Amino acid sequence: MKYWLFLIVIILCLSSFGLADDVLNFSTYMNIVKVSSDKITKIPKISLLKEMISIKNEKCKYTRQWNNYILSPVCLINKQLPNFEYKDVIDNIWADIDWFETIYNDLNKNFVYESTDIYFEWYKSFMPWDDIQKYILINLQKKWKKISIPIKYIYYEKSRELWIFVVGKDLSMLKNCTKQNYNVAINSLDNFLLYPWESLNINKHIAYLPWYCKWSWPQDLMFFGGVCGFASQLFRIALIHPDIEVVKRYWHSVWLTAYYGDDVYGDDAAIYENSKQFEIKNNFKDEVYFKVFDRWNYKYLLAITPTKSVKWVNINKTQISNLSAKLEKQIYDKKSWKILDNITFDSKYSSKSSAIR
Repeated sequence: MKYWLFLIVIILCLSSFGLADDVLNFSTYMNIVKVSSDKITKIPKISLLKEMISIKNEKCKYTRQWNNYILSPVCLINKQLPNFEYKDVIDNIWADIDWFETIYNDLNKNFVYESTDIYFEWYKSFMPWDDIQKYILINLQKKWKKISIPIKYIYYEKSRELWIFVVGKDLSMLKNCTKQNYNVAINSLDNFLLYPWESLNINKHIAYLPWYCKWSWPQDLMFFGGVCGFASQLFRIALIHPDIEVVKRYWHSVWLTAYYGDDVYGDDAAIYENSKQFEIKNNFKDEVYFKVFDRWNYKYLLAITPTKSVKWVNINKTQISNLSAKLEKQIYDKKSWKILDNITFDSKYSSKSSAIR
């Protein structure tokens, strides 16, 4: 009896929207979900199971129409969405990103890192998150209805599959010339793809770029003051990403608090001509896609891959003395908790400086 009562309520909710057309537009579908959820608080599992069995042989079908995809409801039930190149996903949603969690915390000396999520303002997922919505989709499938979903919303959903690491930097303390050089260096990494098993030498990558502020430095340098802020930010990305290897790295001769803050100690990377080089390598099976994001006085560097790893990273930072530190990157298997690798980075400073050059 309960089964029929729930079915009748769902049918009434669907009927209230007419459903004369074979294709429902996105707003109509979301309104059906809202109205049904207001009228029904719970679907019996046995009722849902019976309905699921009734469509078990239905195939997911979808077609592209302008800036929308027309999908059969079973696609959403089975979580089957059109495939896209993940770079295209990122490029198409980039302007719509509202926020993301920054996962590098300078205040803590010991911390665990996994990938983070990106968020979109005013967006609510259209994927079935409860039994009521699945029940609605089943009945739409049985009526041979389809749903028109804006392609951008599908991009939003696909972005949930990505593996994203974020490191931010406060630019408010930097002088104009230093900030300009930092921006020239970090912007060169925007939209950069680091392919599997390939290395990137940062000294060569940013050498002789235009728009550097040369100020009082020798005019024939490869790059100029401020680029170490970018190198240190990229070093932190390499620390928290389990599959980015640091091939070459030097610390600063002085502890530059203006670059990194009093709480950051040992996780910096210095570059100078060819004598102090910084090099990373992608040990992941997929390419790493770098994006640069501006928000207020902060600059964010993101490293993005299309699939998630089974590894996570634990960082332990130890101050050995007043002017030396040790930083350990431990790479774990998520399932077994087995340590797969343990990499140590040392930093030894000659003095502490508050210079903002």
